[in-house]
Amino acid sequence: MSIDLEAHIPSVFSLVPSREDAIDEHLSRALPFGLRRHVIEHVPDIFNHTGRRIDVAEPQPISDRPESSFVNLLRQESELPCSEDGSVFLEEMQAVFEELDVDPKVRDMLSGLLAEQVDSSANGR
Repeated sequence: MSIDLEAHIPSVFSLVPSREDAIDEHLSRALPFGLRRHVIEHVPDIFNHTGRRIDVAEPQPISDRPESSFVNLLRQESELPCSEDGSVFLEEMQAVFEELDVDPKVRDMLSGLLAEQVDSSANGR
């Protein structure tokens, strides 16, 4: 027998047509038409589950779980002030430009993209 049949109860059935339906203790329903189930004597716990089953571990309490850097980053971003004209973001971007000594052409391109985005958001596009 394979392990997928572990819950199988070996049985044979007999038919005595003149009898009424009988409740079967191993099934959730009655056996109709005079059927009777006869369970064959067997050893139910014969399967060796070594390496096949993993016991369920208790989950860590939520307070004990380490916080991810992604969650921390989202929290920091949510604390930043926002503006509809993009001025706060533009100031942050210019500070990064200065810190990294970004090429003026790249600065102009990124500032232009920000201006386009702010304009399209203001116009409802």
